[in-house]
Amino acid sequence: MLNLLRKNRLHILVWTLMLIYQVFAPVLYARFVLLNGKPIQVNGELPAETDQNKYSIDGLDPIVYEGQDLYKLWGWAFLSADPSKTPEMYVREILLTSGSRHYYFPTTSVQRQGVQDTFKDLNMDLINSGFSTLIAKDVIWPGKYSVGIVFRYQPCDCAYYVATNNVVIRTANQLQLYYYNSTP
Repeated sequence: MLNLLRKNRLHILVWTLMLIYQVFAPVLYARFVLLNGKPIQVNGELPAETDQNKYSIDGLDPIVYEGQDLYKLWGWAFLSADPSKTPEMYVREILLTSGSRHYYFPTTSVQRQGVQDTFKDLNMDLINSGFSTLIAKDVIWPGKYSVGIVFRYQPCDCAYYVATNNVVIRTANQLQLYYYNSTP
């Protein structure tokens, strides 16, 4: 047996190194190579939940951004409780939640004229109610994540959380967006 190990030690070393690479490469890639699509906060306390909102998660599309394979989550959202506060007054974040794991992703405001036209009876400036965020699948663990939207209002340092009816499923190879009614 000892003779067999000595004879094949190079093969054993190569296989061991390949196994170590398979385990640690995704973590090292996500931490040191990825530049975009990383969460701004992992875990943390959930803000107070509100139902004074309107939203739609419109899509999750694979994209290549600055040479990186990412996913773009996009839609629109605003708080309807106070018409004097426009979407620009809030910092919006996308929150992916699964059990005790929480991933907060920053959003970029996007103009959505259709939202303004649809909700013109609210007398709110909703032109910038659209949002998009980049998500790298390699930064989140495989599993099923509820999608939420966090609104942070800076003057009072308060935050509100909106639980959507969407889930993101992270498989080994991709991210997929589902609605609760159509989740596999």
